[in-house]
Amino acid sequence: PALGHKEVKIAGKAPTCTEKGLTDGVKCSVCGEILTAQEEIPALGHKEVKIEGKSATCTETGLTDGVKCSVCGEILTAQKEIPALGHKEVKIEGKSATCTETGLTDGVKCSVCGEILTAQKEIPALGHQFDNGACTVCGVIDPNYKPVEKPTEKPSETTTEPTTKDDKKLEFADNSNINGKIDEANKKVSILPSAFAGISFDEFKAMFKDAVSVADEKIEKVFNGMKFMFNGNEYTFILKGDASPDGKITASDARVILRIAAKLENPDEVTKESADINSDGKVTSSEARSVLRFAAKLDSKMI
Repeated sequence: PALGHKEVKIAGKAPTCTEKGLTDGVKCSVCGEILTAQEEIPALGHKEVKIEGKSATCTETGLTDGVKCSVCGEILTAQKEIPALGHKEVKIEGKSATCTETGLTDGVKCSVCGEILTAQKEIPALGHQFDNGACTVCGVIDPNYKPVEKPTEKPSETTTEPTTKDDKKLEFADNSNINGKIDEANKKVSILPSAFAGISFDEFKAMFKDAVSVADEKIEKVFNGMKFMFNGNEYTFILKGDASPDGKITASDARVILRIAAKLENPDEVTKESADINSDGKVTSSEARSVLRFAAKLDSKMI
């Protein structure tokens, strides 16, 4: 009789993402006849998963997103490098030192990550610059200053009254306290106070002997820039030293004069005229010192 086949297994293979597979088969181990043919199994194909990228920073490179197969691990879309962004510089505002407080230089930082690129440096306090009993920078009075006493002047027998070019007289009721100067060309009357510390409107009118009629009856204390009539002409009243203006001679006036002298302020004509104590067309720190000393009662006269 025929012997019959002796079956043996033909091992198949599993498919991969990119390659086909085969089922198991059967053959005769004696004659080799294929008893059960192997069948092709299609390739599985890749299973894509995302590879997370990362953003670039100011100093470090980044990566784009990529793609790989979760089964075989093959990189399907490679990640690409993103260049570092670099810092975006912004200014850190410093501050000026004062007589008593330290300052800071300007600094630089990155507006994106906040990193300090140029550190601020401390500027030492300037210290007071005292001259004749007052600081020429901030106006503070030197507590240790002792004024040098001036020899007493012999009082003048006559008092010179202010005059115009036409010898018109602007008469004051008390020439010992108030001195005036008429600028006929520009129609201004400048008052240089000696013991002047703020007056009422009625007291202002009482300074003159019937020669002046004031145009604005509403004014009570502040006179700078006030218009009034004298001998049929309109004049502007200027109180020398009252640069604030508030009708008083104080340290605040000296600070305004210092700022004008340093070109930190662009004053109007009335303020500039008030700050120009000696009427030379210039505003300097020496005039601020004069106002300070007058306000502190270190001098009885402003100039």
